[in-house]
Amino acid sequence: HAHLNSFGCALQARFDRLGKLEDAERAIEAFQRAAELTPNGHISKPMYLCNLGSSLQVHFTHLGVPEDLDAAIVAQRSAVELTPDAHASKPERLTSLGNSLSSRFQRSGDVNDIEDAITMQFSAVNLIPVGHAYRAFIWMNLGGALIMKFEKFPEVSTLQRFLEASIRASDEETSPPSVRLEGALRCIRMCSVLSQNDHTLGLSMEAYERVFN
Repeated sequence: HAHLNSFGCALQARFDRLGKLEDAERAIEAFQRAAELTPNGHISKPMYLCNLGSSLQVHFTHLGVPEDLDAAIVAQRSAVELTPDAHASKPERLTSLGNSLSSRFQRSGDVNDIEDAITMQFSAVNLIPVGHAYRAFIWMNLGGALIMKFEKFPEVSTLQRFLEASIRASDEETSPPSVRLEGALRCIRMCSVLSQNDHTLGLSMEAYERVFN
């Protein structure tokens, strides 16, 4: 069924380039068929499900149909569950699922979605090797989920975790400088509007040091 997955990838690439909705819909159909025809024990099944989830997420972004996002989460969750922790793609699949859950939380306000999103991002950052170039992106995704939760359910512990995730993103020396800088700036912006205490002042100073360095 690899040919169906390859066909879906080609259609998705053409949609990304030309923006024809028909290509996106045909890509979803191809990925869906590839996943359905592949048994759970097959090594390629998680990849097909991941591609299906990504294509549904893109379709949702363009049309805003909630059912697309729900289906993306189902596919992405299945991909995560079928992927061993030692697999190199597991962190990326976890963070993609986390991002989809965060997107649904923004629409639904369901605390279970954002709690689940935070769990996925935290699992991803724990699995990705230290020194991996993508590590800062996952810290940023974790921070994004935490600040979404804080804005809806303001708790000091959530805010502290957001600030710490932002600082950790800025610490990742092998990640792109632009991502590391954004992590530090996130921390500075939030600290500047908070009541100053030893903790926020300390984090703010750490963030400024990273910006200037």
